[in-house]
Amino acid sequence: CVAEAMEKQAARPGSAVLRNRVVVLSDGQANLGIQEPDELSRHAAELRARGLLSTAVGIGESYSDTQLEAIAASGGGRLHHATLPQEIVELVLGELEELRATVIESCDLVGDTPTGFRAELVGDYAHQRERGRGRQGDRLTCVVGSLPAGASRTLVLKLTCGAGELGDEAAVTVLARYRSAGASVGEEEAVETAPVRCTLQFATGKDCLAQRRDPARALTAATMWQFALVRAATRLNQDGELARAAALVEKEMRYFRRYCEGLPGAETMVAALRRLAASIGEARYAPVMAKEMRVASTKGMRGERELRVLARGSWDAHLPK
Repeated sequence: CVAEAMEKQAARPGSAVLRNRVVVLSDGQANLGIQEPDELSRHAAELRARGLLSTAVGIGESYSDTQLEAIAASGGGRLHHATLPQEIVELVLGELEELRATVIESCDLVGDTPTGFRAELVGDYAHQRERGRGRQGDRLTCVVGSLPAGASRTLVLKLTCGAGELGDEAAVTVLARYRSAGASVGEEEAVETAPVRCTLQFATGKDCLAQRRDPARALTAATMWQFALVRAATRLNQDGELARAAALVEKEMRYFRRYCEGLPGAETMVAALRRLAASIGEARYAPVMAKEMRVASTKGMRGERELRVLARGSWDAHLPK
């Protein structure tokens, strides 16, 4: 039905482009047709490329958040969790409200790295890596999705640097690609921002460690790292891989604590992850609790607004007491 509306609109050049959305409401798991998350992700991405974005609302406790996350992340939309019947209404109305306020459609963040460098996304935004050839480095394209007026999104990239000589420089460039929500039919081609260039210089370990870090940016990186760890650990917990979940948190905590040393405001995150470490490997979390933790982490990572009236708090508010 949406595709038919899009085709009719495309036949009227000069008219405003419809903001096309599908909101998937589900209280279960896909058991007919396409069921694999990777395949659902691919279809959602292809629809997004055509201007059709997908959002998903999981209802109750038995739905597959893996399948719904695949649709929402690659579809450029959002993932929501509804526990109470009234929350379904709140979420659908909230989506319609944000749709009216949308100013940027289908935004991607594109990062280019030098030869021998590798960029990894810290978090669960859908993304695609294109391997460089010859003197070209890798390109990482991250799906940010749509943005309402006044919204902002933060992404953190982890760089693994290639070899180099002291004093050599290497540049990483980042740009945004998006469509304007106010475009007319025939004018909706993607717009690219001017690339931002970050130049790195090869130096000794001593000189690197002597650099002063930016506390605000370091805290942002730690926050995204925390959210990504919570999502990965709770997924393993729900899959019944308790030992792997506990080992993952223990391993990451060793590096996380060192990174946060002397960083103002990071103490609460370290304390919350200690609480996670104490319970993640003991028993499977209740499905609703795990889903609330994952949704809270996703919204925190993406800077998305909680559309439910009854506040659920941060992810650690759902940990066992």
